[in-house]
Amino acid sequence: MNNLLNAMGHDPEVYEDFVEETLGLLERTRVDMDMMKDNERMLLASFNDAGIAGAVITHFRVCVINLP
Repeated sequence: MNNLLNAMGHDPEVYEDFVEETLGLLERTRVDMDMMKDNERMLLASFNDAGIAGAVITHFRVCVINLP
């Protein structure tokens, strides 16, 4: 995984930030759904935030690239 991140131009320690951001967004979504809240606004705001969107997308890209 570290070689892949280095090839993509990312410091391997940054991957931890990608994972934390993704898990945080998934947790906020789960909590909203458990409370029967409409979470479309939260998701829209999250993906309109360049930092959050970039972290989540990068995390998913790294995961997909590493599929067998």
